[in-house]
Amino acid sequence: MRRSEDLDVCRILFYLRLFIWFLPDRFEAYAYVPHELYLPPPLTRWLGFPAPAMPWILIARVAWLGSLLLSSAGLLTRLSTWTAFLLGLYLLSLDWSYGNTAHTRHLVVLCLGVMAFTRCSQHFSLDAWLARRLGLASARAAPQDESWGLRLCQLCWCLMFFNAGLSKLRNGGLDFLSGSNFQYILLVTQEWYARDLNPLSAELRQAVLGNQALATLLSVAGLLAELSAPIALFVSGRWRLLIVGSNALLQIGAYLLFYIVEFRKMSPTYLFWVPWSYLFQRLKARNRPEE
Repeated sequence: MRRSEDLDVCRILFYLRLFIWFLPDRFEAYAYVPHELYLPPPLTRWLGFPAPAMPWILIARVAWLGSLLLSSAGLLTRLSTWTAFLLGLYLLSLDWSYGNTAHTRHLVVLCLGVMAFTRCSQHFSLDAWLARRLGLASARAAPQDESWGLRLCQLCWCLMFFNAGLSKLRNGGLDFLSGSNFQYILLVTQEWYARDLNPLSAELRQAVLGNQALATLLSVAGLLAELSAPIALFVSGRWRLLIVGSNALLQIGAYLLFYIVEFRKMSPTYLFWVPWSYLFQRLKARNRPEE
């Protein structure tokens, strides 16, 4: 399996995962918020995206979900990936347009934009299958190396985590690393999400609240994981697994301790780190009959 095929695998799983995660979201609820409160970020303001209104916001939501499915299947890929990007930019920016400046959806939008510029349907797609069936010239052309798309998505991932760590140091300084600060945030969020906590989260919270050394260790480990994210671009194998895996554990821990549920919708971006070529080669070698 070639590196150019890795992007096709990521396309299938990335868009399908986004469809599953965002299917329950009701973006049309924003149509009932006073338009005076609509303050879009600079890019969506420059593009002229309007304040959400019925029935157009509902149509946009349905069209976006449809474009995610078409992109995953690789049908009309160029059109569907651009539609997924532009509608995703609008719908996913609605939170920011109404004052929620959380960064959890930025990375998804960036990766949607990168994928729209790539040729991510050269191998495993309905477009490629139809081209072969119809004998089109595109089916006989040599596939182009589009691994730059994977690297650019990885770069966006690294910059997001690194910027998160840098922001903590810039705004909180070394005081951010204190266990007491970590415990204070736990107490505040406990007031917000007390009803939503599962038994495991409640037990973990009590363990951290009762042990300042543990709270300090978690603060330091989390910050180191974020600041080390760019190193993943320059290493491979176990070192890359360690860095990417530590940030995945960071987000799982943030979900369990702080109930940051939006982190789950960033999980599809981890697909760009999976060594699909290596995994399929190992699987093929394991299933090969012995002579």
